[in-house]
Amino acid sequence: MAHIFEVSKRKYNRSWGKKPAYDTAKDPELPIWIYCNTPGNVNWTIKMKENDLVLNEGTKKFVKGLNCLKYDLSVATGAHKEYREKLQAAQKDPKKTLELEKADTGKIYLRKGSYRITAEKDGVRVEKDFFID
Repeated sequence: MAHIFEVSKRKYNRSWGKKPAYDTAKDPELPIWIYCNTPGNVNWTIKMKENDLVLNEGTKKFVKGLNCLKYDLSVATGAHKEYREKLQAAQKDPKKTLELEKADTGKIYLRKGSYRITAEKDGVRVEKDFFID
């Protein structure tokens, strides 16, 4: 493991995962470029930057050199409740109830905020922050 390149900011869009007329629903995509100095499986994790709440994770086989992890900006099913609670607590108006609705794809996507990607291979961990505006 060597390096995660700068991750582009994404603008939050309420229509992520919604089915447009005459087409199928599609996931948004955030390309994350990672350089690996040896081939093998890389474990990746997406967390909220402020509190390290794990929102999604997985394993992907990488080749030696430049690799692209295409993250669909989704929140894993097991993290939905705690993610909603953290977002609710961070709101300016705590009396306003925040609801996370599933898109037509059946997924819940990241909201505006600061996040961190962590990639680990052979005991070496690298991290990079990214933002949803």
